[in-house]
Amino acid sequence: MIKNISKYLVVIIIILVLFFWLSSGFYTIKSGEEAVILRLGKYKTTVSTAGLNWHMPSPIETANKVNVLEVKRLEFGYRTLEEGSHKQVAIYGDVPASESLMLTGDENMVNVETAIQYKITNAVDYFFNVKEPEQTLRIAAESAIRRVIANNILDEVLTENKFEIQQEIMNDLQKICDDYRLGVTILAVQLQDVYPPDEVDAAFKDVANAREDRNSYVNEAESY
Repeated sequence: MIKNISKYLVVIIIILVLFFWLSSGFYTIKSGEEAVILRLGKYKTTVSTAGLNWHMPSPIETANKVNVLEVKRLEFGYRTLEEGSHKQVAIYGDVPASESLMLTGDENMVNVETAIQYKITNAVDYFFNVKEPEQTLRIAAESAIRRVIANNILDEVLTENKFEIQQEIMNDLQKICDDYRLGVTILAVQLQDVYPPDEVDAAFKDVANAREDRNSYVNEAESY
């Protein structure tokens, strides 16, 4: 009698364990998400159907989810800790000064704060072609920004050529992403703020004032 009860108990435990193991394979995909399914560590399929889905439980299969509609953001030279609104100003964190400090084509130092917007457009490439895709993208973006700034003189970076510089950085970075097959599309590059280092700020202001005086004298001369 006791042996029969023990056998039934073992069977019930096995059934419960099996039930909970199988039920652990259920997962939910939200609108805009994709799930990359791995079977024994190798790519099997991509699921984009929103709602409740199921895969073979771990360790046989695993699901890596990513939102392919979300616009992500990289920041260089500054960090936004809390977005601003009509009720409060934005809160920013400290970053190393060297992150924004760059050399222009005419050998002037300038601080360039840049924001890059992107989204993941190929989840399989994003997960499997590069070991650390976000870190790789950050390094590639910083390299593209510094290269383009180094190809332009100070006046172009400060005022005259910002739109073209942003476009060049965007094209350069997208090419790198395509070459690496990162599965990422660059949506926008924005030079948020460009300003001289504190140590030479006074000299830059003197130069700017002298340029304004020159333009004023030229206008006066032409009027005369």
